[in-house]
Amino acid sequence: MVLRPFLGVLFGDLVSVLGIGLLASGCGSTVASAPAGEGLGGGYSFGAGGSASSDIDGGGGLTGGKTICTAELLDQIKDAACSSWSSELEVAPSLLDFVVDTSGSMLELAPQSKLSKWAVTRDAIAAAIDDFLPDDTAVGVLFYPNQATIPNQLADDPNSGSLPISECVNVSAMVSVAPIGAQGSAQRAALALGLADAQPTGGTPTDDAYEYALTYGLMPAIKSYATYIPYVVLVTDGQPTILQGCKGTGDTSHPVDWHPIVQHIAGAAAAPNVIKTFIIGTPGSNAQSATGDDGRPWLSLAARTGLTPRSASCSDEGPNYCHFDLSQSTDLAADLSDGLKEIMSAIPCSFNMPSAPANCVLNASTLNVIYEQDYSNDQSQETWLIGQSAPSCGSEGDADGWYIDSNANKIVLCPTTCQTVQADQRARLEILSGCNTIAPPVN
Repeated sequence: MVLRPFLGVLFGDLVSVLGIGLLASGCGSTVASAPAGEGLGGGYSFGAGGSASSDIDGGGGLTGGKTICTAELLDQIKDAACSSWSSELEVAPSLLDFVVDTSGSMLELAPQSKLSKWAVTRDAIAAAIDDFLPDDTAVGVLFYPNQATIPNQLADDPNSGSLPISECVNVSAMVSVAPIGAQGSAQRAALALGLADAQPTGGTPTDDAYEYALTYGLMPAIKSYATYIPYVVLVTDGQPTILQGCKGTGDTSHPVDWHPIVQHIAGAAAAPNVIKTFIIGTPGSNAQSATGDDGRPWLSLAARTGLTPRSASCSDEGPNYCHFDLSQSTDLAADLSDGLKEIMSAIPCSFNMPSAPANCVLNASTLNVIYEQDYSNDQSQETWLIGQSAPSCGSEGDADGWYIDSNANKIVLCPTTCQTVQADQRARLEILSGCNTIAPPVN
């Protein structure tokens, strides 16, 4: 599954393999579809841009939900399903590219700690990779600047003063995104070495670092691992002090414009790649040491723009910011771990949509998702019917359900359902397609 906890939840693992299959429409030249007004809707809306696949068709007005699926209800669903073909539903692992601030301000002590902010961050990530990261997850990291930065006094002139990125970011130390593999693998060793060798110093070239990691770290990995789901995790303690092109003094008394960073995050989130960016603001992001500038509003905006707001009610004005705001933390190690846990719980379980048979279309309005709890020896402790949801997964994003991500052509479990399934080491999911989707009864 794409959602595996690590740093507790952000890098955890399902111990056993989920038995996941799909029974789809058994059709020749016709397509099974729900009559208008039946099931969960008379047509599935894929949102702006339409469906990414001509193999899928479907409907709207979706509310999600979860209910116990009685034997009678399960028989009703299976009787309605066409079952002349079966295809395994391929699990979609994740690509995680970390862009981590190692500017000089990260040497400041973490609140109520004898360790620096960097030491806490480094140790937390190292422990997570060593202990919890699933073997099939692809991970890379770029620390920035990870070298001394030289003031570039032409920063105020947009048409001059640009320098090669190597002048303000140690790009040679980037660990490219690749599956980490089993303990002792070369990728795990490269990540551990990168963490050990990173040195906090210099200014804060956040825009250069984000764009480089995206272009030369994540994008090549997306091409190499096409079935993976890509994410960026940006960790920073404050305002940028160097513009793209290594333009700026790098001094905290001269912060630079953050808008280009948000624009590049928006570009990454756009189709066709739909790369979501999580933002973690560590202590110092609430008030820059030299100017007192509060970075939380733009970090919150960046999270919203990167399609990762913490809740539907979050605000760029605070106090409920949309990013992971650790600026007031008094125990950075614990709070960073908890923040990373929440990030991974927010990444939904995604499954690659199987190809439809020849001359056939998979109709979203005829799909039923069955979760068999603690499945063993052809029996389950309990069987649940999961309702089809809108992508928002309820007004607060915490409803049970599943939806279709048309951009990525995947079936996605809502975060709440995903966490439930992940906690079940013998979970089994079955997706039935046939005549009508059965809505979970109203409790």
